[in-house]
Amino acid sequence: MYLFIGNFLLEILAIANHWDTMAMVTKPLLIALLITWFISVSNQQSSLRYWVVAALFFSWVGDVFLMIPETANLYFMAGLASFLLAHILYIIFFIRIRSNRLPTPPWRIGIIVLIAAYTISLYIFLLPHLGNLTIPVAFYAITISVMLLMAIHALPLDKQSSSYGFIIGAILFVASDSLLAMNKFNQPFAVADISIMATYGIAQFALVYAASIYLGGLPRTKRPGTE
Repeated sequence: MYLFIGNFLLEILAIANHWDTMAMVTKPLLIALLITWFISVSNQQSSLRYWVVAALFFSWVGDVFLMIPETANLYFMAGLASFLLAHILYIIFFIRIRSNRLPTPPWRIGIIVLIAAYTISLYIFLLPHLGNLTIPVAFYAITISVMLLMAIHALPLDKQSSSYGFIIGAILFVASDSLLAMNKFNQPFAVADISIMATYGIAQFALVYAASIYLGGLPRTKRPGTE
């Protein structure tokens, strides 16, 4: 965990100071270190851990593709496809968790409407700039929205700190991808690279840390005043 945090801070520092050589090392190490840590602490008897490992692997592949200089959006599309698979794997992970809960956590209609409204609004905002990526981006937007929806509804908001970790991680993942889309398709902004990486790194860590707690690899924490 500490190696991941240290590498993450070095990556942010490299981006801020335009140390491209360092960033070429720290960025691919980010998810690699997280995978190593998760495998070492998660419950080896649980098959659910493989969904997380697979999601992290395709996230790592996506990171590598997005590091390659673009040629006719080829590598961006490859990165998009890799992260699409990562989100699908996270969705399956959350569905598996939800199906193991009795009673099943209720759907929150207000949250569903809110997520749908945000996704549609952002897509409509970006639509004039998408060009031949209109359909791929739409499919990706729907997928990551479902990932957020399932993260929120995987567990009841009870004493388990993992439920909050899943929600925080998924929200930050959506934020990171939203910033990436606005920077690429609409108008580049000054702190885009730092903002995208900061939200992405924290998102992945929150999801994996929460998964480790849920799978019994780390001790659960309780809210104050609970037994």
